[in-house]
Amino acid sequence: MIVFCDNPSGWHPTLHRNESHHHPPKSWTLNNGATSKILELCGLCHNEYHALLNEYVRAKGLPAWEIRRTYGLFIRTVVQECWDKRIEGKTPYTTVQGVDTAA
Repeated sequence: MIVFCDNPSGWHPTLHRNESHHHPPKSWTLNNGATSKILELCGLCHNEYHALLNEYVRAKGLPAWEIRRTYGLFIRTVVQECWDKRIEGKTPYTTVQGVDTAA
């Protein structure tokens, strides 16, 4: 079965597996992600999403352009959307596996 990542970039490869990702992450919601949109992402985009989201958490807001510019437009857009809808006090560092308590 061939699947496609929600990332519309022309360079993006055709994939044979995808990862369903809660947008915003379950740990950022009050209902364990029940109201989150589900994005179908490849592993690369899923990791990039969490990495950039953690940069927002670290900066307590918009990270410097020098950091953001290293991510593609799709990832920058969906992560900014997630940050804009955040609930104060519900923005832990995240990983593909869940909340990162060591960060």
